[in-house]
Amino acid sequence: LWPAIADAIEQFLFTTSHPPTPLNAEERKRHEYIDCQLIELIRTEVLPYASKLPSDFNKRIIDVLNRGSISTLDANDVLASLKLHSTAAAACPL
Repeated sequence: LWPAIADAIEQFLFTTSHPPTPLNAEERKRHEYIDCQLIELIRTEVLPYASKLPSDFNKRIIDVLNRGSISTLDANDVLASLKLHSTAAAACPL
């Protein structure tokens, strides 16, 4: 079950499908908002229970979250990056 959940999260956040026509700015904003809601759900409802979840699942989720943070990271925002990684590390010691 846990690998399937990790797969679903990864495929949702990093889909390889593309819409038939390019999204306008408002649609892209809506898509980003939904992604952010999923990440917030993981942060509040999954990571606090990381010690009770399989370590492979935890590692996979952290890898997915890090992949997203790396692809969207502002090179000038070093503090946000450090905070994200320290929060994830504290919640999910591997």
